[in-house]
Amino acid sequence: MTPQRLLIVLAVLLAPLAGCGPKLAPPGPTSGVPELLQTGPGSASFKTADGYRLTLRRWLTEGAPEAVILGLHGFNDHADFIAPAAEVWRRRGIATYAYDQRGFGTSSVRGLWGGAEQYAEDANSALRLLRRRYPDTPLYLLGESMGGAVAIAALTRSDAAEVQGLILSAPGVRGRDSLPFGHRLGLYLVSHTLPWVAVRPPRTAAIQASDNIEALIALGQDPLVIKRTRMDTVYGLMNLMDLAQTRAGQLKQPLLLLYGEKDALIPPEVIERLWTRLPQEADNRRRAFYPEGWHLLFKDRQAAVVIEDVAHWVKAPDVALPSQADLRAPVVDADEPRDTVE
Repeated sequence: MTPQRLLIVLAVLLAPLAGCGPKLAPPGPTSGVPELLQTGPGSASFKTADGYRLTLRRWLTEGAPEAVILGLHGFNDHADFIAPAAEVWRRRGIATYAYDQRGFGTSSVRGLWGGAEQYAEDANSALRLLRRRYPDTPLYLLGESMGGAVAIAALTRSDAAEVQGLILSAPGVRGRDSLPFGHRLGLYLVSHTLPWVAVRPPRTAAIQASDNIEALIALGQDPLVIKRTRMDTVYGLMNLMDLAQTRAGQLKQPLLLLYGEKDALIPPEVIERLWTRLPQEADNRRRAFYPEGWHLLFKDRQAAVVIEDVAHWVKAPDVALPSQADLRAPVVDADEPRDTVE
């Protein structure tokens, strides 16, 4: 029996269980006004509109910042994802904020998916609070991997917060159309029948996230990084990536798109397709290709190059990047997909 035929048989057998369905993180305990809260010496939290208190990390400048960046972490990660870059930016006069998105890090609903629109709403709430705190300072939204998809979803809502620019680092926009039919069907079946099943990502060199082995070991030992993921959370991630793909054409903000040519998680044709979906009339977009870059560009061995490029773009978006990575040609044409690891 072929794998596809087997999945069809399983679909019939498991259909009575479909009522289980994917589980979303429940709404927060209260309703009210979002806030940035000081919770102790050197610690803070982002209180969402429905009352969740999400751990907030801040890297503040000594004086008034020249710019402010809000960072959105990737799948199963947490707010410290941007720490190495934020330390450099702080010394360059750029303040950085990042929070544990609901379901990740120290969140009280850790492991449960919050919903694509809820993540987008949270990001906009945090941006508005930062705009209130820094009314005359350029404000930027940065999203890495899954955080990039959240950023796209946030800034294409009708109630999107105003920002001076968007920074996408290896954005997670690899939707269902990039997966074989059998994988799509299998994910749907398991997430709708056995949503609580948790899996580990495969550990192979073919899908290594960075060339910085020490950083990868640290992530593996970090208790805040989720190691086993519920299948309904994976399903939710696919929904988010599909949404980001669909809405990309509505982005109007100045944009810096970062991509490592050794990225084994997001294929280059996906990035090229995203680029071609952006409004063609926009002239305030820039993309940078890093030949030695992997998926985790802010943790790679050549991370200093990317970090400097971002600081430079934030302060002078109309000037070529110091690395000249924005002058490199795309690594692949959107119409000529290469073989990728599934």
